[in-house]
Amino acid sequence: MKKTIIMFSCVLLIACASRGVVSGAYKAFANSDYYEAIRKVDRALNVYPDSYSQEQKAQLIMLKADSLSLLGETSRANSLYQQLAINFSTTQAGISSSSFIIENPELEFIVSQQLSIDEGETKGLDTCESLAKQKATEYFGVTLESEATIRESYQKNNDVETSQTEVESSIISSAKAKVKLTSLKQTARHQKGKILVHCVYKAVKYQTAKDQNGIG
Repeated sequence: MKKTIIMFSCVLLIACASRGVVSGAYKAFANSDYYEAIRKVDRALNVYPDSYSQEQKAQLIMLKADSLSLLGETSRANSLYQQLAINFSTTQAGISSSSFIIENPELEFIVSQQLSIDEGETKGLDTCESLAKQKATEYFGVTLESEATIRESYQKNNDVETSQTEVESSIISSAKAKVKLTSLKQTARHQKGKILVHCVYKAVKYQTAKDQNGIG
């Protein structure tokens, strides 16, 4: 009987410890301490591998990948997204991760941004998107044009309905290239009186005919 109680107590301690590590990982991520988030994810998966379901493991790996992406470790993050898509294909994280995979770094880029602001959720997501646009332009070296300029350009060459759709999805352009941002993740939640916003976009660079012909 005593042995059974001891074993049961050990199981409870392991369960509590494993939950504590996971909670700490998410807390570190929320506080923008991405190195600590990665450390805790690694600890959770290495020390308590049998304490989590496949879905929970996939979510932890996704958290690590998101942390690496925010740190600018694009290649390492991409490897984890690939691992999720292959080894956790039936989980929610595994299914969504396929959109995060980069096949050609010269033409594709994952833009991950997190910020804490005082404004509302809508304002926070708009700010997050603006910062993502800036990161994409820096990565591809293209010039950011105003939405009004892009809208006017599309309206000259397309019907109004098409131009509206294009403006909403293709928001970055230059004389030689156009970059399309596709939203992969947008979250906003309250934290200590502020709004914590996390947004992830896939930026894809399209060469224009002018650039392909080597003109300009």
